[in-house]
Amino acid sequence: MTHDEALALYNAGPKVVAKILCDLSSTIESLQEQIKALEVKVAKLSKNSSNSSKPPSSDDITKPKSKKKRVSVKPGDSQAMRDMSGLYFLKRKLTSFIPTY
Repeated sequence: MTHDEALALYNAGPKVVAKILCDLSSTIESLQEQIKALEVKVAKLSKNSSNSSKPPSSDDITKPKSKKKRVSVKPGDSQAMRDMSGLYFLKRKLTSFIPTY
């Protein structure tokens, strides 16, 4: 609403202004209810077993993408290959000492 439109409504009289204010108030209340409903929906959809106490069986079928960083090795980059193989060896060595129950 422009300033001139607001002045025209004001000059139309108190009944018109009161009706417009009531309409705006009901619109605001309706939008606030929609916002609350959407906030609840977002909160419900954003929880899964990895960030709440929900069991994994209650997760949505579509899992979030893994955040693992892929390491790309250029052909002939023997230093990168040595680093990667050392990490792989270390990971295998450490996991072999972890008891499984």
